[in-house]
Amino acid sequence: MNPQPLPAIASRDPSAWDQALYACLVEKGSRSGSRRTVESYGRMLWPFFADLGNTPGRVKPAEVLGWVHGIGKAGRTPSATTIGVRIACLSSYYRFLIRMGLVVSNPTDAVERPRSI
Repeated sequence: MNPQPLPAIASRDPSAWDQALYACLVEKGSRSGSRRTVESYGRMLWPFFADLGNTPGRVKPAEVLGWVHGIGKAGRTPSATTIGVRIACLSSYYRFLIRMGLVVSNPTDAVERPRSI
């Protein structure tokens, strides 16, 4: 399997939001030391914003709710674990954006986390 370039790298002129997402992934990699985590976050975050067609500053909690509970590429309803991972990923990105002064709120805060069994 050949690694796919990140959209911000593949594009000749990445948007400020693409640059912020790439910076978040770089920071996540340096903090966690896990390439797998970075790849997983990238596989969730890039498509979320591309499919939504909205910038991070305009995302509403209802859009987050629809995505975290939405049917995935496998065509199945997501498990509680998958929902939790999706929320954690998106929430982590928004915490980064807040720290960088790019947004003032985290739309995932309004979404209930699944209960662990």
